[in-house]
Amino acid sequence: MWLNLPISAFYNFRSNVDCIRKDSLQFLRLTWPLLLGNTLEWYEFGVYSYVETEIADNFFEGSSMGAWLGYAVTFVARPLGGIILGVIADHCGRKLSVNLSLAGMILATVGQGCLPGKYFGGDFQLVGFVLLMICRALQGLSAGGEIGAVSAYLMEVSPVRTIGMAVCMISVGSQIAWAFASAMLALLNQALGKELMLVWGWRIPFIVSAVPGVVAMWGRNQIQETEAFVSEVRDNEGQQRVCQSLLELLIHYPVALLIGIGSVCATATMWFAPPFWTISAVLQDLGASDALWVGNSCQLVGLAVTPLAGWLADRYGVAWTTFVGAIYVTLVGFPVYMWLTLDSSRSAAYLGVGLFFGIAQGFNGATIYLFCAELFPARLRCQGMALSYNIGMDLSALRQFRG
Repeated sequence: MWLNLPISAFYNFRSNVDCIRKDSLQFLRLTWPLLLGNTLEWYEFGVYSYVETEIADNFFEGSSMGAWLGYAVTFVARPLGGIILGVIADHCGRKLSVNLSLAGMILATVGQGCLPGKYFGGDFQLVGFVLLMICRALQGLSAGGEIGAVSAYLMEVSPVRTIGMAVCMISVGSQIAWAFASAMLALLNQALGKELMLVWGWRIPFIVSAVPGVVAMWGRNQIQETEAFVSEVRDNEGQQRVCQSLLELLIHYPVALLIGIGSVCATATMWFAPPFWTISAVLQDLGASDALWVGNSCQLVGLAVTPLAGWLADRYGVAWTTFVGAIYVTLVGFPVYMWLTLDSSRSAAYLGVGLFFGIAQGFNGATIYLFCAELFPARLRCQGMALSYNIGMDLSALRQFRG
């Protein structure tokens, strides 16, 4: 009997591992187009941030503030896109919403790489500036609606026992996107040099996104609508008007919205401040290539930590895991930032931004999507998720611009 205990425990463990592996493979077959398309959203945000100097010189007469204000246009448009595409997702289906959002992101991302700028030739800089603002607005509208529908879809098709690991794949995609963007820009800077990057090199990362974008669009056209939407929304609430659903969200779920907004604001601060603002404002002695590799290390550490956070969410609950991540940021964030203001060496940058802030990015980013999605019922999930997420993102961006 004593010998049977460890043997049975071993077989139970092996059976659980097999179930998780089968669930994961089935999940990836169902959702890879969603994850690939969502990765493009974060890739574009990363690319624009890393080529901000080239954007400023081509379209804003060298003004860094102008380039960042162009970046801010995307955040201004996000809540509106979240409302529009969130309503579409909750009333017409997740599939239609994610296809519309991806089409808008592909057009905006590739379009930015084709705009006439200062070095384009001819007097087209003003035209390029106007089109850039249109692309930034379209990117914000599309990205704002993307996150709600994608989070809801992943949550609704995932097995309950692995739902944390499943939804954390959004964060995995974002970490891969930012790491890939920073690595690509670092290699391009090394290969082309500052002058060629300024003239045409900055366009390459935008244009090459067309290939994975088309593949993701093809895949999204093959996905099926979720059973949760079909049964709970289309069958039971199909006649509910748009104004009624928004009113219900604001009247009956104000606390959920406030919790979601605050949680996203804190998490987004860790996404944007360490690899972008801290490097440009605090670690100014780093060269362009070193700064990109430091940002890349932050994304890679976050990528390594994200699955651990997803596993903990499945084991102990998403609220517990989110709370642990918040405690870590509270204890580590300010001391590490103050340390970097005193020591701006390369080793300090890799340790502070890459390791400590990378852990914060990965751990907190892994749970935020599931945490927000669980605050709302299925019939209002995309609208609630989109509003809380995008307003939180905007508040985080506003704090950094003011800083």
